[in-house]
Amino acid sequence: MSLSKCWEVYKRDVLPRVVDQRRIEGIIARWLARTLVRSQRLHDHTRRPSRRINWLRLFAERLEETSPATVQRELNVIRSVLRYGKMIKIIREMPELPMTPAVDRPSEGVDNITLRTIVRRSKMHPALETFVQVAINTGARPGAIMELTWDRVDFSQKIVNFNNPGLSKAKRRKKRAIVPMNKDLEIYLRRITTGPGYTVSVPPAFGRVVPRCKLNALWRKHIKISRPHAIRHTVATEVARRFGLLAAANLLGHKSVKTTEQVYVHIKADHLRDAVDALSQGSPLGGNDDELDKVGT
Repeated sequence: MSLSKCWEVYKRDVLPRVVDQRRIEGIIARWLARTLVRSQRLHDHTRRPSRRINWLRLFAERLEETSPATVQRELNVIRSVLRYGKMIKIIREMPELPMTPAVDRPSEGVDNITLRTIVRRSKMHPALETFVQVAINTGARPGAIMELTWDRVDFSQKIVNFNNPGLSKAKRRKKRAIVPMNKDLEIYLRRITTGPGYTVSVPPAFGRVVPRCKLNALWRKHIKISRPHAIRHTVATEVARRFGLLAAANLLGHKSVKTTEQVYVHIKADHLRDAVDALSQGSPLGGNDDELDKVGT
């Protein structure tokens, strides 16, 4: 099969330079197993081996198991492998791989009413409340918040370091930020470690800020609206609206402002009201006709 031949060479020449090697190996192994099963079925039915891969059928089978976005990422890996095989002349032509149907991506952010609802409902569970408070005040990824330990919360310098030194190189491919601790977050974190409502089961110096839990399950049980990652989008949009894209990118730990702009910031018409009001009368850019008549006189 063309995929297996291209993969052998790709694994030898290209894969050692790739950061996330395990993920790529898993994707190729999954699809090679599918092609092998499909080929065996055809062989049993027709009594002759089949070397041609029916990508459309494999694609349809995979779509029944997972989301279109996941299938598209897997097909992108397969394209890279086949493209390399064509470049070094293992195959003559690239097979035509299917594309997932385009889906309008809904805005990931939430409005103020929904955010207040999330904060109120999060108080039903201590771990959920801590997660929401850290997320709203830092804009960090859910995974980074769940891995945050107390030794990376510096009350003296008032910073929260989301960089986990224990992560592998592959998992560190997404940059994490060192975020200043605002007053609300400082008060909350001090309260849960010293007050009567102490929720951390181990000494703060060694434990996690958010106690170990199944976040998504708790979210579905108590919050019941939106999802944990939506808070990060909401924070990004609000920071970008008030202080610009560069500030939002630095807060979120993005290497490129384009990522912040294209994925995380959701500017709506009402968010542009302050910008339009700046052009009205009384601003440096505004002015009435009488003032304009005085220019140049």
